Amino acid sequence: MLARVDHDELDRLLSGWTARDGAPAVAVAVDGKTMRAATTGQAGMPQTQVVAAMNSRGEVLGQATVDAGDGNAAVRNLVARLGRKALEARVITADAKHTSSAFIAEAEAAGAFWLLPVKGNRPSTY
Repeated sequence: MLARVDHDELDRLLSGWTARDGAPAVAVAVDGKTMRAATTGQAGMPQTQVVAAMNSRGEVLGQATVDAGDGNAAVRNLVARLGRKALEARVITADAKHTSSAFIAEAEAAGAFWLLPVKGNRPSTY
């Protein structure tokens, strides 16, 4: 039955309540992971890659599968999907891989603040 369910909608319904319960969490960390030994069956992407957002209470707010190896697009889409309900007035952190003007635009559209490292992989910003 779960194979027929809209995975993003299920994730939103199951994880979304964490943004409403109890004292508000002030930080949200976004990161991606490769799930070793979990295959996708897609050519060119032999392992499952996901991105997730976790608040400072350790609750997962949402997650998304990385399509075609583009973790940056997946993170931006996840931030957009979570939106103001989960992210407004929160501080989003991510690693240097996600430091980009496109990520910042999504975070600000969701009403969030951001704290991102700038390294040599962004030479003009660095």
